[in-house]
Parts: sequence; structure tokens; C-alpha cells
Amino acid sequence: YVNLKKCGACKSIRYCSRACQKGDWKIHKTECPVMKRVLNVLTDSIRLYLRFVILHLVSHQILAQTF
Repeated sequence: YVNLKKCGACKSIRYCSRACQKGDWKIHKTECPVMKRVLNVLTDSIRLYLRFVILHLVSHQILAQTF
């Protein structure tokens, strides 16, 4: 059993360690404000799908161009 730690800001994403959290920051810094706003509105599965969409957009530098 692994005790997963939640992101302190959005409380949506969980990490197994501080190292994993730091490694994910490039993506999570973009999605964190979004996840914080939708935490109580969307189901876990929809939030997971949203995370995949954000990951795709960031990795293809699409999201950065829209802000």
C-alpha cells in the first residue's frame, strides 16, 4: 500500500513521492488552476481525461500558444 500525497493547491492530483511531484511540475503547473476550479464539479474519470487532454496540448505546445 502506497500513501499518495495530494497536490496542496488543487487537491486533485496525487503523487507517491516529492520527486514524482517535482518531475510532474512542468505539466501540472498548467493544469493545477484548472483542476482547482473543477474539482467539485467533475467526476474522477472526467478529471483524468482532462489531464490527458492538457498533457497532449502542453506536449505539442498548443496550450502555451493560447494564453
